Amino acid sequence: MAGFILIADRDVTYAQSLADRILHYFPSCRTALATDDQTLLCRLRDAPEPPVLIITEAHFQIDRLSEDVRLVISLQTRRGSSGTDHEDTPYRLGSVKPILRRLEQAGLAGVQMESRDGADHLAAVNETGHEQSPLSMMSIDRGSPRVILMMTQTTSGRDSRYADERCRGLSESGVLIHYLPLMPNYYCSQWRPAEPGHGSSLTDLLLRIGTGGITIADLGAFESADRLGRLQFRPTERADDMMQAPPEDLYRLCFLLRERTLLESGSVLVMETAGLAFCQIRPILALCDQIEVISPVEDLFPDHVLRREISDVLADLPSICQVIHVQGRTASACSETGT
Repeated sequence: MAGFILIADRDVTYAQSLADRILHYFPSCRTALATDDQTLLCRLRDAPEPPVLIITEAHFQIDRLSEDVRLVISLQTRRGSSGTDHEDTPYRLGSVKPILRRLEQAGLAGVQMESRDGADHLAAVNETGHEQSPLSMMSIDRGSPRVILMMTQTTSGRDSRYADERCRGLSESGVLIHYLPLMPNYYCSQWRPAEPGHGSSLTDLLLRIGTGGITIADLGAFESADRLGRLQFRPTERADDMMQAPPEDLYRLCFLLRERTLLESGSVLVMETAGLAFCQIRPILALCDQIEVISPVEDLFPDHVLRREISDVLADLPSICQVIHVQGRTASACSETGT
């Protein structure tokens, strides 16, 4: 049974991203967005059939809504990263699976989640069936990804060599790299120590993001060239400034950076994450064109745990986002422990 799904959230980028992910599993449904009260009331009034309403509870007054609604899925707002989330509770910027389950229970016609997930997480393979090397995979052209996320967390720390080699390859192809280190400052090995007070840092930027006082035009003031020639955002003043950053603020920061990158020509946004909680990273995944993941290769308990966590966080990606799994390397040769 097809249906009409109305998504109400004040962030149009998040609402559109959620709609895209839902349509990936329910391609026969129609969706519409509402980002303010007036649009929401008009969408409800003009709906072609009683809609399924997916609404961020903190953004709208639900008691004012029309009763002619097929189903209401209320998105809860996370508070911190204490790990108290319930698996079946739909959260804003959280996993899409609780939403999909409720849509299925409502009788909407969709494909089985299990049949689509696996296709999204396969490593890129060439015609012979062998995994491609991402280091030789890309130079900037019309079909190349513009927003890349590298997940370089290993069971021994951060795999710094992979990201450094990958960025060198991009630089040699002639592109400008904007580099965002989503990691504690002690992992930022290619940063050039600067004089105290020389430029604003990610600490300042995250504070301004949290208060809504930042625009695309302001972002360049937080960047400087690092040892690899990338325009890197100056690391946070304290490691906890990044490790405790709210997921909503990181999402807004990455959204602004993505918008700026798409307005430029000949540039790439490279984000690298290590040492952060997976709940901080999950919301930004749908903003990326390509995600490159260091996959554990050992058969020890930590490797099993990390593989499971990576699989869980990648489970909700739309098919348009390419995921490349890169075989992990010897930890002693390639990773930083930060100790």
